Amino acid sequence: QVVELPLRRLTAGTRAIAAGDYDKRVTISSRDEIGELAETFNRMAAAVGEKTSRISALNQIAVAISSTLSWQELLERIMRSGIALTGSKAACLAFYDEDKRCFGEWHSQGLSDHFIRNASFRPGGLADRALENGKYILSNDRPETAHKLSELARREGILCFICLPFISQTHPLGVLYLYRDDRDAFLPEEIELLATFSHLAAVAAENTRLHTNTAKLAATDALTGLLNRRMLEERLQIEQQRAQRYGKAFSLLML
Repeated sequence: QVVELPLRRLTAGTRAIAAGDYDKRVTISSRDEIGELAETFNRMAAAVGEKTSRISALNQIAVAISSTLSWQELLERIMRSGIALTGSKAACLAFYDEDKRCFGEWHSQGLSDHFIRNASFRPGGLADRALENGKYILSNDRPETAHKLSELARREGILCFICLPFISQTHPLGVLYLYRDDRDAFLPEEIELLATFSHLAAVAAENTRLHTNTAKLAATDALTGLLNRRMLEERLQIEQQRAQRYGKAFSLLML
């Protein structure tokens, strides 16, 4: 009876985990081999539950990102999702200009105005290396870390950050930074999750950019860059409906 009851609890816990109940834990009633087995089981269940919740969060983020077509909205959602995924302090997306061969457009969330004004992407720097090698780079002040924090990052209260290549299926777009102020490292499973997230986000970004460019080409004249007849007709229809709605007349001036 002393051995049978704990074993029944372990069996019930195993079946619960197999059924998807990752919150299930086994009561530890002794410190013998069976008690140690129960404690190991609980640690395993916690690890499985945490990993499953992260995968679920990643799936939800992927769906949300892929359903966004506005460029600015997409960038904000990517940074917000990256922050939420790891509990980071801030995020930054920097895009590489292939024609100028340098980083140009960049966006951030959670960083101070002082940090934004003084941040830069120097040629051959950390962002260039991450994009060129296609591998993440960690920065903190641990003795074994090759890339130490800058004074600007320390003043911002940052304890560590990760720089991830932002690469779609066809070509590199830029890099994604995530900054922490709660601890000086990212766990291996967090890095693995972020690498997948960064790739999904880059694919969504490229699709959105292509959609935006296609919509622009459909609405403008290729030679002059001016809005075309199609856009004129759409605008006239909008103005006509507005005039009818408010009971007012409108005029069209052609020069």
